[in-house]
Amino acid sequence: KLTVPAYVNMQIGNSGSAPATFRFSASITEGTEMNPEDLTVGTHPVVLDASEYYYFDYVATRPGTATVTVSGANWRFWLSHLDTNGTAIIDAEDHRESRGDAATVTVEMAVGQSIVIKLGTMNASWTSPGGELTVIFQYQNSQSGEPCEHVPGEPEIENEVTRTCTVDGSYDSVVYCTVCGDELSLYAEVLSFTGLARSVARKQGGTAAPWLDKGGRLLCMALAMKNVGSRLKLYSAARHKAEMQGMLLKAVDELKTARIDSEMLLKAAADCPDTLGDKLTDLALVLEAFDAVVANGRADPADRLSILARQIGEGESLAGRHIYIDGFVDFTRQQQEVLRALMARGAELTFCFTMDSLEGDSEIYELSRRAARSLIAAAKELGQEVEIKSMPGGRGGAMGFFAENMFSYSAAQYAGADKPLRLYRTESMSAECEQAAALCLELVRDHGCRWRDIAICARGFEDYCGCLESVFRLYDVPLYTNRRSD
Repeated sequence: KLTVPAYVNMQIGNSGSAPATFRFSASITEGTEMNPEDLTVGTHPVVLDASEYYYFDYVATRPGTATVTVSGANWRFWLSHLDTNGTAIIDAEDHRESRGDAATVTVEMAVGQSIVIKLGTMNASWTSPGGELTVIFQYQNSQSGEPCEHVPGEPEIENEVTRTCTVDGSYDSVVYCTVCGDELSLYAEVLSFTGLARSVARKQGGTAAPWLDKGGRLLCMALAMKNVGSRLKLYSAARHKAEMQGMLLKAVDELKTARIDSEMLLKAAADCPDTLGDKLTDLALVLEAFDAVVANGRADPADRLSILARQIGEGESLAGRHIYIDGFVDFTRQQQEVLRALMARGAELTFCFTMDSLEGDSEIYELSRRAARSLIAAAKELGQEVEIKSMPGGRGGAMGFFAENMFSYSAAQYAGADKPLRLYRTESMSAECEQAAALCLELVRDHGCRWRDIAICARGFEDYCGCLESVFRLYDVPLYTNRRSD
């Protein structure tokens, strides 16, 4: 078999003055039926076209000269030179024959152009003529080692992973130079905190123990209550009640998210009288018992971000890495530890918060202000430079006025002529749904809207869903409901 180095069918173009040379050869038995398994490029088989040809291609990433030499008795080869849109510059019918002597073709190539080489036989049976087949490919960079004045192209999406209910989606946005083809920048890999934890675990190695699923965590809590239930003062009944065990599991999640361990709970319990102290003591015992059960060959997903923070702190320097964090109002304690670990390793972090200002007093932005101030304090504590930029908001009109004044509790009134926001009061949920159906009919009948242009949002949608569906069915208004299902 003829095995070609893995880089041969990839982009070509060396940066120095010496030509890049790829040479590959093999002895092939005469009469062997030609098939794609006989010729491979790394792990990729070279394509066999209708049992007649072996062929492989090259794409230039720098301008230069390509020279292809084929030697071997009774072989012939075709070479197509294609421009960037696939139009032939040299037609594939312009073939060369090798009758024991080497046959050579030389072409000048620009960035993005390609050549396709086909190897065929000179007999009618399309079987291998046998003997030694040698192919030499040389590419001479015409830039002679001079640095390229990069011209960035349009971003290209690579390594895209579709998001599912169990896997975080991600992709790389890459910009290549249109002159030399070098990768200029890898714009972003879009990840959640959990996705970042999985990504780091893949590179550095995660915990050796398998992660528990939802059912496994409930079973571990049941076993923990069996072990420690008799020592509890307020939650002893949880030994026999699955509902209480689920409630305690949620409490464990909250404690771990806030990075509160059993020792901190016991210390707080000592300072709290009566029932509150007993409750904190019980929670400390439950948390300790649950961790002890999980540690027996399993790992708790609630600890994933804590493990991530430790791995980042123990990993390589992140100097020169740019990380952008957007879409958060505030951060949990676990997330704060991850961000602090990134700062400590030298990563450059950019946060985007929606607020009036760091010194503002609007209640709606208070959480964002606290988060921003906490991050600024952490950065300064670690000796990092902090730069604050304010960007003017782009929303105006009635909805912009509403967003800015919804929680201001002032007497300010909107002075514009348009009135896109209306408030209705009804006596029951069914009356609300009837009002919504009537407004939908009005929009379609009198204002030229389409059904798909109308959205209905409800807080606590599960409460409204049945009533909405029955009322809209009665008024012959099409309704598509989208909700999460277990």
